[in-house]
Amino acid sequence: MKWRLNFSLILLLICGSLFAQEKLGQLTVGEPEPLNEVVRRPDVSVLYVISEVPELRFESTLQIITVLSRGASEWHVFLPPGRQKLTIRASGYQPVDTQVMNLEVKRAYGLKVSQVKPIPGTLFIKTKPDSANIRLNGAPINAKTPLRLDEALPGSYYVQLTKEGYRPVEKTLAVKSRDVAEWNVELTQTAVRKLT
Repeated sequence: MKWRLNFSLILLLICGSLFAQEKLGQLTVGEPEPLNEVVRRPDVSVLYVISEVPELRFESTLQIITVLSRGASEWHVFLPPGRQKLTIRASGYQPVDTQVMNLEVKRAYGLKVSQVKPIPGTLFIKTKPDSANIRLNGAPINAKTPLRLDEALPGSYYVQLTKEGYRPVEKTLAVKSRDVAEWNVELTQTAVRKLT
C-alpha cells in the first residue's frame, strides 16, 4: 500500500508541475571519446561537443584557444594539449566539471553534454488540527496533513485542504530547487447550527 502512495505522489508531482517548471537542472557530461580525426593545427587538441542543452560556456584549467559554435547544440573547442579539466556552464543549469582529460596534440575528442532532472525542492504542508485531506493541482492524494515531500519538482502547486467540520482552504505554493515551500494553516471550524 505504501509503495502505491509513493508512486502516486511521484507521478502527480511530475505531471502536475510540468506546466510551471523552472529551468534549473543539472548538466551531465560523458567521458571524452578519442576520434579518428586528425587536427590540422599542430599545437592544439579539439573537443567536438554535442549538447542537448543550448548555449554552453566553457572554462578550462589552461587557456582555451578558441570556441567555435556550430548552431545551438554543437561546439568545437580548441585546447592546448595536456591535462585539462573543463567547467561547462549553461544558463539555468548547475555547472559541471569534466574529469581530468589528458589531451594529445593534433587529436580530436568527442564529448556529450546532456541534462538530467531538475533539482528538487521540498513541499511541506501542516494544519492545526492534523489529518486534513489534500488535493494537489486538483487531484486528491492518498495522504493527510502533515505532509512533507522532499523530492518535489520545481514549479507551482495548487493545494486544497478539507476536513469535516472545518472550512476548506486553498493556496498556490511555489516550489524552488533546494528550497522548502512551507504552508502552516490553522483551520477554522464551520458554524454549528442548533436544532430547536
